[in-house]
Amino acid sequence: MRFWSAVLAGAILAGSAANSSNLNSNLNLAVGFWTHEDCEEIEGERVCAARTLRLDANGTGELCLQDCVGATWNERKIADYAYVTDGSRLALDYDGVKLKFTRVKNNSNLNAKRDRINIQGCDTFTQIVDKRLAKGMGYANARVGEKDALLVASGTFDAGGARFAIDAEAFIYVKGAPTKIGEVESGGTAYPLATKAGKIYSAGNHWVKKYALLDERLTIMEEAWVNYDKNGTATYRYSGKDGGEHPRVSSGRAKEIFYELWKEYFAAEPVKFEFVR
Repeated sequence: MRFWSAVLAGAILAGSAANSSNLNSNLNLAVGFWTHEDCEEIEGERVCAARTLRLDANGTGELCLQDCVGATWNERKIADYAYVTDGSRLALDYDGVKLKFTRVKNNSNLNAKRDRINIQGCDTFTQIVDKRLAKGMGYANARVGEKDALLVASGTFDAGGARFAIDAEAFIYVKGAPTKIGEVESGGTAYPLATKAGKIYSAGNHWVKKYALLDERLTIMEEAWVNYDKNGTATYRYSGKDGGEHPRVSSGRAKEIFYELWKEYFAAEPVKFEFVR
């Protein structure tokens, strides 16, 4: 039985409310490094995924939620998301879900969260698995573009006798050496990572993404998502990063692409992982 038959109903993402009434949106207070962790119980083990944020004094930075992207910010918004901060806490309104970030005092701590695996000294995928993976971590082989890739997950979960994952670091061989090309993450166990025709797919309750190998980097080729306002009215959005021209599309057209990408996702094969015992 295919995995999808058990998960078509999906899962509703529940965010914890942040008390932001006493937070002050001050530019000087916001500059720096921030982190937020999402944790859930998977097969009796607590698995956490880090979200990170860097805000520079010049109004630029980097926002790492599902993926790391460059972002501009001001006293009211980071990218398209409203926020408030008191200097030690930062509450980000992410599509109606309040994400509570805490300040990271040292840049090296932030980098340590991003780079979960140190592959220095590893000449093969097998050495990465044997030497660098901790108990409970998952690994799988996949085809990304025209390259063989190693996917390494922070953890796995069982469904129908096979194991799947919702996050992975991806590695390929570049000039004969294992090289990290990026990361991919889904929104929960209802949406395992999947592949088809050299593409990797991830999804959440209100979004779906398609990744491809471009210039030896794992790149989001297409993504579509839906936001709901307080009245429940849906607005669909789409972004394409395949190197072509992508004018801003209407919500109606974005909705069509949204469901087209979901069809692709459900037609893809969920990646089956082994795990370190």
